[in-house]
Amino acid sequence: LADKQVDSVLVILTPQTMTEIETTAKAIINCKKKTKKPIVVNFMGGRLVTEAVRTMRSDQISTLQFPEQAARSFAMLTKFAGQQKQKSTKFNFTDINKKAVTKIFTDAQNRGQKALPEALALPVLAAYKFPLPKYYIVQNETEAEAAVKKINGRVALKIVSPDILHKSDIGGIALNVEPHEVKQKFHTLIKTVHKNAPTADLKGILVMEMLHVPSSAEFILGASKDPGLGAAVMVGLGGIFVEIFKDVSFGLLPLTKENAAQMVADLKANEIICGARGQKHLDGKSLVESIGRLAQLLTDFPQIKEIDINPLVILQEGQGVKALDARIILE
Repeated sequence: LADKQVDSVLVILTPQTMTEIETTAKAIINCKKKTKKPIVVNFMGGRLVTEAVRTMRSDQISTLQFPEQAARSFAMLTKFAGQQKQKSTKFNFTDINKKAVTKIFTDAQNRGQKALPEALALPVLAAYKFPLPKYYIVQNETEAEAAVKKINGRVALKIVSPDILHKSDIGGIALNVEPHEVKQKFHTLIKTVHKNAPTADLKGILVMEMLHVPSSAEFILGASKDPGLGAAVMVGLGGIFVEIFKDVSFGLLPLTKENAAQMVADLKANEIICGARGQKHLDGKSLVESIGRLAQLLTDFPQIKEIDINPLVILQEGQGVKALDARIILE
């Protein structure tokens, strides 16, 4: 690492009979304390290396399970380093409400809550001026019917609980609910969740307007924090297609406008934004701005461990985006 020709190091360990796993881990930790160069570690061996991996992570060493993941991490670092040498324009947002987010996170911390479901994550996005559909959190059927009248159209009903992050797994979502169906759907949703998650603490139902916008596309925007590499922002084709196509690109903080634009350009789904096969162009500029707003949120609040905005609906050119669902996990 003292060699100027060495930019980073990948350590791969496959335990043999004479391998000193813990000693190797401690040596890596000592090396990391003496350098600012990236060190990524890949200890393969399952339970044999569990304790060593835990020790390294506690000392902010980036550890990955497979060498392919490590190679992709280095590729991202190399790309990031190249981008930093290019012309860069910083994002500058003057319309955010940092105090509102501070209160949300402080209240969650005081409750001992690290996982923030949609009902708590959406106000965070609103504070950083992510466009959202109309929504209301209600406690009973009467309030639900009143909310639907304000929305004046079909709605989605979503369970609100600090114990439930993945609502669809336990039947906690009802989509395309007509106004006259709200009372019955409300009752059915509560009954289903009580059956599938009997110990969950239910805080109500989130009533959200359904978007019916032609020529739009669902994307995902998110981030996760690695102990050694920092926060990595991710954007890609979202909705139900995330796991199917795995069309995503990444960027490391700090992100410039050029970085964010390149992340979008790297996606195969960028052809959809650009109006593939005669379709209308979508609002790629608003997607780039959304990446910047997320990067600002992560910079302002480094205690965010993970965040997912999925789906983030990209509307036609000039019409912006809409964040339909989100979740946040704090350290």
